Amino acid sequence: MKNFNPIESVYKKKLKTVQLKLRQDCIVDPSDNGVIKINTWDQLHEILTSLYDRLDDGQEHMLMLVLNPGLDIIGFKVISSGFQHFNAVDMKIIFRNALFLGATEIILTHNHTSGLLIPSKEDIKFTQNAIKAGSILSIPVADHFIYTHRGLVSMRIEDYCSFDAPAEAISP
Repeated sequence: MKNFNPIESVYKKKLKTVQLKLRQDCIVDPSDNGVIKINTWDQLHEILTSLYDRLDDGQEHMLMLVLNPGLDIIGFKVISSGFQHFNAVDMKIIFRNALFLGATEIILTHNHTSGLLIPSKEDIKFTQNAIKAGSILSIPVADHFIYTHRGLVSMRIEDYCSFDAPAEAISP
């Protein structure tokens, strides 16, 4: 064990693990140079439907969409999966993954198993905390959407929270 360097070994092992995890969760559209442009809610709802269809309908899930400087979606990450009507989310996990994926901005989204498109007090408080954390790390939260198979609600457009990031062109 004379030539063993634990710091280098741990770093390589962790880096390899992170790369494998990111490959599993990162979406890329090779026909469009690895980015997905979204201009309408219908397009966003279609993408979210394809992501949420892979997950259990009976529980809440928090997803993060990763945006590049052109505000195109370059990837996503399932941040957490919870219970039927509750999902505990760790802010550190959101922004650790945002940093690893090279996010310029992020969009948060979670589903409501009830089908209701109204944010709870906990949803609003969580979003306010995410906006603060993103501001500190210079990774603004562009929006937080509540998703159901019937539609979307934007916490930005419905003015549930005050977002730091400038409003962009995803129109209802």
